[in-house]
Amino acid sequence: MNVDKAENYRIRRQFNITGFPTIIYFEKGEEKFHYSGGHTKDDIINWLKNPQPPKEQTDEETVTEFFPIDSDNSSYIVHLDDATFDAFITENAQSPILTMFYAPWCGHCKNLKPELVKASVDLHDQQSNAIIAAIDATKSPKLDGKYAFDMHERTAEKIVEFLKDPKAPPPPEPEWSEQETDVVHLNEESYKAILKKKKSALVMFYAPWCGHCKKAKPLYTSAAAKFKDNPKVMFSAVDCTKSQSICKEYEVQGYPTIKYFSFGKFISDYESERTEEAFVEFMTNPEEQMNKPKPTPPPPADPIEFWKDSAPGYEHVHMLGSSTFDSIIGPSRKALVMFYAPWCGHCKNAKPAFASVASQLASTHQDIVLGAVDATVHRDLGSKYSVKGFPTFIYFENGEFASEYHGGRGEQDLVQFLIGSTDKVEL
Repeated sequence: MNVDKAENYRIRRQFNITGFPTIIYFEKGEEKFHYSGGHTKDDIINWLKNPQPPKEQTDEETVTEFFPIDSDNSSYIVHLDDATFDAFITENAQSPILTMFYAPWCGHCKNLKPELVKASVDLHDQQSNAIIAAIDATKSPKLDGKYAFDMHERTAEKIVEFLKDPKAPPPPEPEWSEQETDVVHLNEESYKAILKKKKSALVMFYAPWCGHCKKAKPLYTSAAAKFKDNPKVMFSAVDCTKSQSICKEYEVQGYPTIKYFSFGKFISDYESERTEEAFVEFMTNPEEQMNKPKPTPPPPADPIEFWKDSAPGYEHVHMLGSSTFDSIIGPSRKALVMFYAPWCGHCKNAKPAFASVASQLASTHQDIVLGAVDATVHRDLGSKYSVKGFPTFIYFENGEFASEYHGGRGEQDLVQFLIGSTDKVEL
């Protein structure tokens, strides 16, 4: 059962399914226990001849299973739990301590693990007093997130650098609507009444995570300040992650989208540059600006330019667009599509593994497609599949949407997801 589908979320919650695959054994319609054996056909058949609950593991067995300690896997990671945490922190009060709260099934935790191990070895070699600790949050839920601020580095080098001089990150910037500016923030209850009162209103439809929106926001805000004493003019904004019905009503397909209104009536899209000067010029005389001949828009960026940089095997990634999406995804048995933005740092980090897996599967699994969509260009596709951030990975089966993919982004993770552990590919 695919519990990522919306109609199956109730079952996912009922049986507390937090990792995949999860196999549950039932007798006469009642849940007995979770299966924890091998995933080959023979493993499952042999187990079904005499179903038994999983063997209880000691804490030490669980720790060494996730952080194996042998000649090839030495580390200096300290393993803590509910019972040992407070005393250890007290005894090492003079040392900076970085703690990883993990779950054994978590793909992101598995990706971070080798970097954390390497960092612990590097710190030991440098005779640093910094300590790296690990806590299985599935066994020690009382501690999860209670004591520390978040640390977002994910490489050994950056972890070591951080622990040499650990500092709490700056507080998050307040939401735009909570900042004192001359921009009026509209919502589903207020927007009609407020827009009707203004002869000239510019509305920016945005998403908080959108890079282009973040770049335009201070320029838009500065332009609004120039008109703060003009009661006929308003600069306003709509957060499309909160007021989705407004954005749907005005067919917003990408961010930021800026539209001009007069007395509550939509007049035209704003198509000038997103600079303070251009905003001011437009709102000083909107009618004149709208009658100006429109400049020819630049051609969309070539997706090959994004992919060929640091992504060997990119030629096996299908570059999808509005006109080609259905013809390529439709005939495929399985397809994993990465929706990205060229400016997105996480997208740039994800593309080497994605391209490598596409190259590996091209000759051995021709019925599996790995595709990519520049969602800043093909906004209709992003809107169709409700893409809210980048990168978003969407999985299709037989040409139909199956689920969003939230697993790890490493090569092994992608191969495991697409073909399973019994269908080997050389990595």
